Formats: sequence, C-alpha cells, structure tokens
Amino acid sequence: MKTLPPVLVRLARFFSVLGHPLLLGSLVAVFLSLQAFGVRQALIAAGIVIGIITLPVTLWNLRKTRKGEYSNFDVSVRTQRTSFYVFLIGAFALATAILVLTHQPRALTLGVGFALGMMVVCFAVNAFLVKTSLHSATAFFLSFTVMYYRVDLGVGMLVFSAVVGISRLLLGRHTLREICSGMVIGVATGIGLLCALPARGQIL
Repeated sequence: MKTLPPVLVRLARFFSVLGHPLLLGSLVAVFLSLQAFGVRQALIAAGIVIGIITLPVTLWNLRKTRKGEYSNFDVSVRTQRTSFYVFLIGAFALATAILVLTHQPRALTLGVGFALGMMVVCFAVNAFLVKTSLHSATAFFLSFTVMYYRVDLGVGMLVFSAVVGISRLLLGRHTLREICSGMVIGVATGIGLLCALPARGQIL
C-alpha cells in the first residue's frame, strides 16, 4: 500500500473510529430514543442496546485482544471473527428476546431484530465469501434508521457511511470488495426495516 500523507491518515483514523459499529450504534440508539420517547423510556431503550450489546461486546473484544486471540479490537483477521460473530449474534439475540418479553415498542424490537439478521448475514458472508466490512454494513443500516425520523440527517449519514468505508480502505483494513459487500448488506437491511416499520413516531 502506498504511503499516505499524515493528515490523510489521521482523518481516516478519525472517521474509522467515529464509524466503529459499537460507538456509532450507541450514539444513534441514544439519538433515536430521544427523538421517539420521553427521557425515562429513552433511557430504557438506549440502556438495552448499550447494556446488552455495546458494553459486553466491547469487554469481550478487549479481553480477547489482550489475550492475543484477536489481532486488534476490530478483529481484522477473518479467521478470528468466528468467535466474535458468535458472541455478537448472541448479544443481539438476547437483546431482541428481552425487548419481546418486556413488551417494548414494536419498532424498537424490529430495529434490533433486523440488526440481528444483518449480523447473521455478515457472519455467513465472512465464513464463505469475504471478510465483509461491519463498519460499512452498520453505518449504512443506521443511516436508514435515522432516515425514519429525519430524512435530511439520514441522507447525511449515507454520505458519512461512504466516508467511513473509504477510511477503512485507506487504512488497509478492508478491500473494496469487502467494503462494498458491507454496504450492500447494510442498505438492503435498512430498506427492509423501513418497509416493515409501523407509523412514524415510535423508536426503531
């Protein structure tokens, strides 16, 4: 890979970190919760996502990285992603089950459920085809969840998602094929969610 100018490397790292699925997903969960609910219900909704998915997966990746089982926090080596996906899918499945059992708003349950399905697809693609980019898949998917409430912000997030994908390419974390596969999965899942969502005014 050609040596990039330091400024470009710093920008790529900035967008790569900001677009990390765990961080971006948490930020969007809080934003959408506040858009849809009062403070109390928003805290419950965002708390489920962050407490059951973000924090456990973050701790899992940190532990595996420190033990040397993962090359880095992003789990960049394709063969190392099997255990990561198993844990990630388990976290999404648990969150979905809790949402169903506690009778949370249908749109919230649908959003997490579709994200669960997207992770299963990414797992399958990773196992049989390419190391699909979770950064791209998640960013593009979340763009459509934001679009459900704010079309202008959703379109802006689509542009941001493309920048995140480019940053991953510049940093050598993914190939163009891997980034495009994530984009296709994220867009398809996002459009499917928009088609399945109830009337506006409920959280994803």
